[in-house]
Amino acid sequence: MLSINWPSLRSLRLFSWEKQPLKVSPVKIHDIDSAQENPGRALKHLLRLNHANYAILYNDRKFHNHAPHILCAAFLQGADADDLTRMYETESKLLDAWEDSPAEVTAEDWREHLGHREYQKAFVDFFEDELVRYNYEWKEVVAEYLFSGENPIFHSIMADLGHPLIHLAYAFEMSSREKHKYLADPAYTELEPSYRSKSVFEIFEKVRTDKKFDGLFATAGDDNFSRVFQTHEAALLDHWNAWTIENPIEQFRESQELAATLFAAAPKDSIEKYDFFLVHVLTTSHAVRVLLPFVPAHLQIPLVRQWWLVTLAIFIAQLRPELSLNRVRETDLRGRDWDWVSKQAVKGEYSTDAHYVKALRCLNELSSTWGDHDQFYLKAASVIQIKTRPASAEQLAAFASRMLSPPDTPLYLHAELLPNIRQITLYVSLPSHPALNGLHPTIQLSDSRKAVTVSLPHPFQDVTETTKLPARVSEAALLAPSDELTDDYVPWTAGDMSPDTRIRCRSCSAELLNTTPPQRTSQDETSGGGWDWKDLPSGNWAEMMDFWHCHKPDPHEEDAEPEANAALRVEEQNAQIKGYGASSRVVATTGTVLVDTATFLLAERDCGGLKKTSEEKPSNLHDPEQRSLACTSCNAVLGTEDPSVNGWRLLKAHVSISTNQSIQSYSAEVIIAAQLLELIERESARRFVVHSGQKSGLLLWVFNPDLRYSNVSAGHAVNNQQAMKVLYQALDDVDTVLNRDMGRPSPLSVEELELPISIFESLSNALHASNCILPFSARRFNEWQVGLLSRFSRST
Repeated sequence: MLSINWPSLRSLRLFSWEKQPLKVSPVKIHDIDSAQENPGRALKHLLRLNHANYAILYNDRKFHNHAPHILCAAFLQGADADDLTRMYETESKLLDAWEDSPAEVTAEDWREHLGHREYQKAFVDFFEDELVRYNYEWKEVVAEYLFSGENPIFHSIMADLGHPLIHLAYAFEMSSREKHKYLADPAYTELEPSYRSKSVFEIFEKVRTDKKFDGLFATAGDDNFSRVFQTHEAALLDHWNAWTIENPIEQFRESQELAATLFAAAPKDSIEKYDFFLVHVLTTSHAVRVLLPFVPAHLQIPLVRQWWLVTLAIFIAQLRPELSLNRVRETDLRGRDWDWVSKQAVKGEYSTDAHYVKALRCLNELSSTWGDHDQFYLKAASVIQIKTRPASAEQLAAFASRMLSPPDTPLYLHAELLPNIRQITLYVSLPSHPALNGLHPTIQLSDSRKAVTVSLPHPFQDVTETTKLPARVSEAALLAPSDELTDDYVPWTAGDMSPDTRIRCRSCSAELLNTTPPQRTSQDETSGGGWDWKDLPSGNWAEMMDFWHCHKPDPHEEDAEPEANAALRVEEQNAQIKGYGASSRVVATTGTVLVDTATFLLAERDCGGLKKTSEEKPSNLHDPEQRSLACTSCNAVLGTEDPSVNGWRLLKAHVSISTNQSIQSYSAEVIIAAQLLELIERESARRFVVHSGQKSGLLLWVFNPDLRYSNVSAGHAVNNQQAMKVLYQALDDVDTVLNRDMGRPSPLSVEELELPISIFESLSNALHASNCILPFSARRFNEWQVGLLSRFSRST
């Protein structure tokens, strides 16, 4: 095991322990510089590699390098060397190499360059020299430059959404000198409040009902933060100063509970999209907890108050959501524990998302620090895993880069190719800002005609974006016969499988098929070794066979009675054998995996690594004996029983497929897109009421089932993605559309699509996330919101 050293707190010489108002026990210090085990050595190597090769800020110095954060958070949750390497390789693809600064930074002028991002390399070089002067005692360098002087820069450590604070906390926790360098802008001053309170929850409620903030913003968003300070600074600081700290330890504990609550229990919009801008409230609160034992006594309370100011501003910027504690408290853990949470963080589907990994780590540490008698923090971590689809690191970094900084002017470019009419539509959108009124961007097509560059005139001539245009569609694809494209949109058909293909849990990669398939009889034409994969017939085929069976011709009257009866018996036998007719049904067969658009159907005896659970039945199941199927390794829900066919159904979106060479998986939105395309083909319908058996749901209009798009926006880029354009509305009551009163026909021709609750939430999150990356002018169409669902195509 990696050795864990407890440093002498007095030896750090950063504070006087006896006079500290917040005596929080220090976290365990992992001395990775002397680590002997592989994970510790890998972490040390990757941190040094990142520090040597990649800048602190990237993409025109707007976004933050989160590689050290995800590496340390994953290491602390049990990641091995391979996990750390995988995370580093994913994160480093976004980063920029170091660039030389305009000039050097010296001991005489370093304060003059604070906040000037172009000097980041010069500051690193300066502090490297200072490390030599202090005999590589990096904590002493921190004490000298962070805490000294009449106006110590420690007072601005919560700038840029607290990234300096988070960075420094990991430096102390991991005892790593590669991670302590970061500087930012001054903080705000204090005013006399109109009221006082000891409870942060009480103050939050007063802020939520404060009419001064009513109508301040139409929607939540990253640009709101700076506007809070610009237009409502007095009201904000009034609430900030209302917090009276008399019992520092208890009130700090309550503040950490608030951070977890705000992140996990704040309701979002009608489609349950978790607000990942609020993750920084949680991660910065944890960073405060880590640093408190190492901070001079007179700066402890100011540190907590810095966090409190930024938290209030974020709360207002995100439209002051009402906190629903019951949402977390009523969560059914289904046997989950912190070991399961750690496994999801380092090996799960979102283990390469830095903010997701850090959030789980913070909740775990909250539980260790204060106890978790009602399992609130564990339930919060479980809610995050079950419900959320994390926003990209680029989206969060874009928000962070604007904190306490003047608003920038990002361009939003979106190009759509309609292959049938061979037309490309280009959207160019600017954020709402007085300085941009009346500006006309310049649009330039590249010589190759494969890209478009958009730039702004003076004084924003440095603002420019380039997007690649969606690829052209070949003549062969346009002229392909329609029958060749049948099921082209369905991922994982029987034709994609081989006898050696295996189904695995998407979360933990555990095998779900028994190691050895059962032996088949010699009469079975597929009696070769391995599993047999067969596609289930489409709904059209089954309906046609039922219609034919019910209306098949009668025997001729002149036929003799015995001959007529014999013909009927033969026909009935053929219907049973060939699987059509009213009396026939699909049944799960041992040794065979039946494949449809969204599920795999297997016989129970063929499955391994699965268990039945009645603790979380899918809400759309009406049979009380029908139960969910969960992975025995990680408890992830993977499917359901299906007694009607004597088998078990595994959801494609929750599993992965492995061969000898690779493991493959598809997102829930790709599977849902395939289901919608099948319904369009079968029912000739474009509008759908989608729900999970609950009262609420979504009304979808598949506006364009096949387009290609490219998109460039703040911290986001997509090139030549095949998708379908979907218009959607939230429905408070799906029955108002599905079951109209007699004499009041529905104005819409709609089909119903019922999904498992986890798949429905994935659809909701995917639509909302895609809506957020569109230019502002393209996000709505009359009363509809506009979204994009990625789709599968075998031809590409």
